[in-house]
Amino acid sequence: MVRICSDGRLLAMKFRIESCLQVNRSRQSDVPELHQEIAQLRREVKNRRMKVSQVSNDIIQYCDAHIGNDPLLMKIPMNENPFRDRSRPCVLL
Repeated sequence: MVRICSDGRLLAMKFRIESCLQVNRSRQSDVPELHQEIAQLRREVKNRRMKVSQVSNDIIQYCDAHIGNDPLLMKIPMNENPFRDRSRPCVLL
C-alpha cells in the first residue's frame, strides 16, 4: 500500500515516473518513423542539384519543341475531336 505524504511528494514522484514512462513509450513508437525519415533524407542527399535558371531554360526549350503536340495551344482537327458537335440527335430521347 502506498502512503502519501502530507506535502504530496510521493504523488509528485509517481506522476513524474508515469510521465517518463509515457515519453519512453512514445519515443519507442517514433523509432520506425525516424528510421523512415532518415532513409528519405539519405535519398534526397543523393539528388543532383541544378540551378533554377538552368532548369527553367530547359523547360522553356521543351515547351517550344513540343508546341505542335499541345491540343490546348493548337486547334484539334474536327475528325480527331471526341467532343465535336454531332449533327444527329440522341436516339434515346
